[in-house]
Amino acid sequence: TFVDGASLMIRPDGPKSVKELAGRKIGVLGGTTTEQGLRNTLTKLAITADIVLLKNHDEGVKMLVDNGISAYFADRAILQYLFMKSPAAANLLLSDEYLTVEPYALALPRGDDDFRLAVDTALSHIYRSGEIVRIFTANFGAQAVPSPMLQTLYTITGLPD
Repeated sequence: TFVDGASLMIRPDGPKSVKELAGRKIGVLGGTTTEQGLRNTLTKLAITADIVLLKNHDEGVKMLVDNGISAYFADRAILQYLFMKSPAAANLLLSDEYLTVEPYALALPRGDDDFRLAVDTALSHIYRSGEIVRIFTANFGAQAVPSPMLQTLYTITGLPD
């Protein structure tokens, strides 16, 4: 029902892609799946960077604004929220690049195919009708915009009956 993933927040003069992080300091919340996703991505791309483990998201944004790190990694929905509430938003950018894909779904009992079909049908109607935009705005704020990946999810799961 929702898809997100690790992305990055940068300054306008900062790296525009993960590949441009080589040799730079990168902030991430320690002990999270995002930290592991960052490490895996850097290893996979053979990028050497200095990972700075942070205690909370506000510390990450402050270090980014103060030029202590070149990028801050977190789930894109979290980054979007931090961006919208930051007084320094004019000096920050969100990347559309994802390091990971994190699917979120409703838990359903196994073997209840009728209930699963009812839920899938209801979600499909919400996506196809555009009602998801109102729900998204109500939960993430009027300035929030679904990422291209999330918009694609809405399109492909909004199937006709």
